[in-house]
Amino acid sequence: MIGPCWLKYPFILLDERMAIMITDYINIVNSLIKLAEDNKVKKALVDNILEQKAETRHFSTGQHFKYADLVEHMVSVEEVIRIKRQNDVHTISNKTFDFSSTTIRQLMRDGYEETLEQETRLLQVWDSENPR
Repeated sequence: MIGPCWLKYPFILLDERMAIMITDYINIVNSLIKLAEDNKVKKALVDNILEQKAETRHFSTGQHFKYADLVEHMVSVEEVIRIKRQNDVHTISNKTFDFSSTTIRQLMRDGYEETLEQETRLLQVWDSENPR
């Protein structure tokens, strides 16, 4: 699930594999930072690397991030929910090419409802595993 950082640093994850790979990179960077701390590497040396300019730019301002920004503010993929279009009882031949506003609205409603159902199930599981 995407957390509050999505709102602070909006960017588009175009591909599930890329999102998971970014999560892996963030995890390995955090592990390397901890390894450096555990082995008494001077904090200034690690901070010098983290303060360098990254190639990634902020979505709305166009300014370059620093490596520290990427590590601290990137999202982590914890759960992937797939919403797939399913044929309904009214599906006919060539419905795939139906881009009418009625069909598009219905597809959006169906996707919204399926998302709510999946999220409700996930939250119920989470609540049962994390009692208050």
